[in-house]
Amino acid sequence: MAELSDAAAGEPMRRMLYGDLPIDEWPADDGGSSGEAWAEPWSRFVRARAHLANGDADLAIREWSQVANPIFGWESRQVLQAWHLLRANGIVPDASIAGEVLGLVAEVAVDAGHDVLAAYADGSVRFLHHRGGGSIVEPPAPEPIATAATAWLDAATAAAEAVAPWIGDGAHPAPPGESRFVLLTRAGNRAVAGDAATLAASAVASELLGVGAGLLQAIVAVRPA
Repeated sequence: MAELSDAAAGEPMRRMLYGDLPIDEWPADDGGSSGEAWAEPWSRFVRARAHLANGDADLAIREWSQVANPIFGWESRQVLQAWHLLRANGIVPDASIAGEVLGLVAEVAVDAGHDVLAAYADGSVRFLHHRGGGSIVEPPAPEPIATAATAWLDAATAAAEAVAPWIGDGAHPAPPGESRFVLLTRAGNRAVAGDAATLAASAVASELLGVGAGLLQAIVAVRPA
C-alpha cells in the first residue's frame, strides 16, 4: 500500500476514478505518434485517438475493444474507460455483462469537503482524505482490505438494479454537504446521491455507507503508522 501526498491526492486523482474521462485526457499526452512512450494498454488509447482524429473510427474501435476484452485482464479502470469510449462511438456491451459492477466510488461529505473511497473488481482500492493525502492499494491487497473491498462491491452488485443511471459524470466533485455513491459498469455509471437526510432515507445508500465504512476502517488499520 502506498501513501499519497496532499498534491498527489488532489482533484486530478479523483477525476481518474470513474472511467469516464474525455478521449483527450486518457492519457493526457500522446507520448509519441503511436504512443510508444506508453506501455499497454495506454498505448492503445493513444493509437485509438489518432485513428479517430484521422477519420478511421473502425480502427479506433478495434483498439478500445482490445482493452475491453476480459481475456487480457486489464485493470478495471482501463476496461471502464474503454467502454466509455466505445459507447460514445455506438458500441454497447452485451446484456450478459453490461450491468456487472466493476467499481464503486463514494464521495462522502465531511466538513466542507469529501472523503473519497473507490474499489474495483481487479482488487485495487483508492482513498483520498478530505484534508489531503490518501492511500493507493494495488492487488494483491492485504487480506483485511481485500475482504472488505469485496464485501462493498458485493453490496453494490446487489443494489445495482435499484440505482438509477447517472446523469452526471466525474468531472465535478459532489456539492458541499452532499454525498454520492457511483456504481461503475460497462453500460455506464449509476449513482445515488443527496444530502444526509436524503441518503439516510435510502436503503441502498445506507447499506453502501455502512459496508464502505468497514473498508475504510481496514485501510486505516493497515496504513503505516
